Amino acid sequence: LVLADGEFLWGVFGFGRIGLLHPGTTNWVGILQTTVPASVHCMAVTDEALWLGLDGGDIPLFRIPKKHLLSVPHKRWVPEAISAEDIAAAGSGRPPTAQGVLALFSGNAGRVRDLLEAIPETDLTAEQRFLLALAYDECGLNEPSNRLRNENALLQDFPASIYSRVLKYEQIRRRVTGQPAGPNSFATPASDTTNTTLTAALEFARKIVAAYDLNGDGALDQEELAVAARLEPRSLSLQDVPASAADAWLLANNTLMSCQIFAGANLALRGRVDANMLAAWWQFRANPRSRVGLRPVNLRRPFDSNSMPPAVHQPSFRVNPATNNSLSGASRL
Repeated sequence: LVLADGEFLWGVFGFGRIGLLHPGTTNWVGILQTTVPASVHCMAVTDEALWLGLDGGDIPLFRIPKKHLLSVPHKRWVPEAISAEDIAAAGSGRPPTAQGVLALFSGNAGRVRDLLEAIPETDLTAEQRFLLALAYDECGLNEPSNRLRNENALLQDFPASIYSRVLKYEQIRRRVTGQPAGPNSFATPASDTTNTTLTAALEFARKIVAAYDLNGDGALDQEELAVAARLEPRSLSLQDVPASAADAWLLANNTLMSCQIFAGANLALRGRVDANMLAAWWQFRANPRSRVGLRPVNLRRPFDSNSMPPAVHQPSFRVNPATNNSLSGASRL
């Protein structure tokens, strides 16, 4: 809430704090230390006091004498804008990393470089490498070679760091931005006796797995599928772009379960999908009644009975160990 009072402006802020602004000079006269005991519903002003109407509580009307703020001399008023000098002074006594964060969010990428490049390469932390990479990107100093140098060092020296994970997501975003969307369908026509559509599906699935496999295990888990669902919904044969991260997470879970149920019981990949499973699932979704793409040589995979965990329910159309064909049972759908 704000209320004009001559050449001044009263304002109520979070936690019931009261401030007085001089709009003509955009200077703050001050902020009262008094905390209002309830949320403010309305304000009124007289020559001597500011009156606040409160919602709830034992005090419906709260009076604040104006003299406490009106008596503050002009030289003690504080500008609304925070100067670069004020920011620098506030951060000067902090560690280099904290100063680098402050400089980056203040739009001073050169300051980040000056602070952190002075640290020996072998002593740089994951966070410092990440800050340097951001400082050198196209929104900062725009030096691609130095950005890549710090990104590669971050991924190599701190592969398990949260900063490495964030960087990998950013690299995926860069890759997919502006590129053509994936195929709408991998439906297999009846005349396709050479499995050319299946080959195309498998090749595209390998590209998707390679792009989103953040931990390098050769398959996609739910988190990695959620990233793909958010950035490239058509790559997963999704009709709409997920509206939120929560929607992407649920879609990824549905995709994961559908792929595993359909493609058989490759238990070594429980909780993940690989390129073979994605390609087979795409073909089944594109043309559920077609049997052409459901028995390709490319999609055969060995069944490892030793990887079967105890007491795990298997689908009735699970893989047949005798045939070593991961799709022989699925074709009975």
